[in-house]
Amino acid sequence: MKTILITTIGALLLTAGGVTGIHADRAEAANQNVAVSNYSQQGDRYNNNVSTEDLTSLPEYKTLAAKVDVSKYSAQIVVDNLQKRVIVLKDMNGRERYKTVFVKTQNRLKIVDYKGGMIFNKVISGVTDNETQPASGISDEVAESVEYKKLSATTDLSDYSAQVVEDNLYKRIILFKDANGHVKFKTIYVKKTGFVKIINV
Repeated sequence: MKTILITTIGALLLTAGGVTGIHADRAEAANQNVAVSNYSQQGDRYNNNVSTEDLTSLPEYKTLAAKVDVSKYSAQIVVDNLQKRVIVLKDMNGRERYKTVFVKTQNRLKIVDYKGGMIFNKVISGVTDNETQPASGISDEVAESVEYKKLSATTDLSDYSAQVVEDNLYKRIILFKDANGHVKFKTIYVKKTGFVKIINV
């Protein structure tokens, strides 16, 4: 009888230890997944804290300062590309309070209060930022390019302006904008192969 009781208790202890070991493995795997997902989310963000002096040089600053007391917040650029710039304003506790979205191709500024919703959504004037200004006309260099010749063979580009946004050893990218400054065509010229890709935006 004692032998059966000891064997049963031993089996129960082994089973309980195995179950605990399984749960510990799952918890460890879950922690690893959380760490990996947090890393990948942080990797996608464009973290760039901006000083007040740098913020004042942006075309959206004047309107933002009129709507929000920016001196109370720290600014962080989270997206900045050819189409838009997104800035998040955080309070002293690190909580996001306001977000601005400046659509460069349209000079449209949106200001969002995280507590109160959209507080501004209009086209702003007086833009001085070079990256938002459409190029005036088409330069001789662009007019001589392979991609211009190919695009102009099928499209009348007389009312368009061109802006070279990337030109390196491997490729050249040109944006063709209409009279309103909206990008209508994007060309990619691969220099090594001579391949030209035209994208109708």
